[in-house]
Amino acid sequence: MNIRKKILRLVGIILSLLGAIILQKNVLAFSVSPMKQTITLVPGSTYTGRVSAFVVSEANGGEKMYYEASIAPLVVKDEDKQYVGVFDQMGDRNDIVNWTTISNSNETSELGGKVFGSINPGETVDFSYKITVPKNAKGGGQYFAVRIKSIPDPEAEVEGGNVGIVDYISIASVVYAEVAGEINN
Repeated sequence: MNIRKKILRLVGIILSLLGAIILQKNVLAFSVSPMKQTITLVPGSTYTGRVSAFVVSEANGGEKMYYEASIAPLVVKDEDKQYVGVFDQMGDRNDIVNWTTISNSNETSELGGKVFGSINPGETVDFSYKITVPKNAKGGGQYFAVRIKSIPDPEAEVEGGNVGIVDYISIASVVYAEVAGEINN
C-alpha cells in the first residue's frame, strides 16, 4: 500500500475514534482544512501555506474552544520501508520542522513553535505556516503536520487545586514536501 493510502487510512481511523469520543464525552468538535497538502520546495526559497480550523459543534453548551496550534514532526517510514503516520517523533525527514513557523491573527511562533487562541462555535480561524528552506537542504521528502489541539481555558480556576484530568481533541493537516535537488538517503 502506498504512503497516501496508509496515511488516509490512518486519518480515517483517527477521525472515527474522535467521532466516538465526541459523541460519548459531549465536547466541542472541530475540523481542519485542508486535511493534506503536497508541496514542492527549492533550497534557498520561502513558502507560505494556509490551514483553517472550524468549530462544527455546540455540544459543549456553545462555549468557545481554546487551542494550541503547532508544527509537529510526522515520521512516515517503518521497518519495512512502508509509510505510516507517527506524530511527535523526529525522524530523518523532519528537518522541515526546524525551518517552519506557524501564526494566527495574533502571534507568530518561533521555529517549530506553537501559537494559542480560541474559536467560538460556528467560527473559523486561519493559520499560516512559513517554511524557509536552507540553501543546503537535502533533496527528497520532508514531512510535518500543522496540528491544532484543544486545551483547557487558560484562565479557568481549577477546583481543588492544579491536579486533574484533561480531555482534548487533536487534529492535523498533513504536509508532504518534496525538496528539489540530489536525494541523500
